[in-house]
Amino acid sequence: MKSPSRAIVHGALGLHLGIDPHTIDDTQRLAEDLGLDRLDLVMVALRFEALGLTSEEFPVAMLESIETVGDLVVLFRAFVGRDTLDDIDCDRDTDVGAAIS
Repeated sequence: MKSPSRAIVHGALGLHLGIDPHTIDDTQRLAEDLGLDRLDLVMVALRFEALGLTSEEFPVAMLESIETVGDLVVLFRAFVGRDTLDDIDCDRDTDVGAAIS
């Protein structure tokens, strides 16, 4: 079972890249494997903020220190907090899709 934070990050990356989020793996490098630059990551971060899961701004400056999808999952989880994600059913693509689109 995919964690809600992982499902949201993979879904947001999939939407941004126009690919199936199920093909995204935590070990993939954001720049080298997925071709994402810093502007792409800021666009994904804005999608995270649009979720409205917290009143805080996403820590965009932290994007400089991440290299993999897994790193982004950890950063997203820290951004929203674990309890915030409990109501999202990550096994239902419709819940995750609705959350990030």
